[in-house]
Amino acid sequence: MGGKHCCVVGCTNSSKKTGQGINYFGFPKDAEWRSTLIAAVNRSDWRFNPDSMHICSAHFEPSCLLLHD
Repeated sequence: MGGKHCCVVGCTNSSKKTGQGINYFGFPKDAEWRSTLIAAVNRSDWRFNPDSMHICSAHFEPSCLLLHD
């Protein structure tokens, strides 16, 4: 398996499939921003663990992203 997978319901993006065009972000440590993203992901299944899951850049407006090399 390996690689990163987007945890947003209905999204099938994974780092092995999408390659360089999509970035993957872990959930932030900041409690307020973390809670906002968890609510937006809208997952309640037992496998959802924001400490080990990622959201892909397809779910963010480009203006929201600051990407570093």
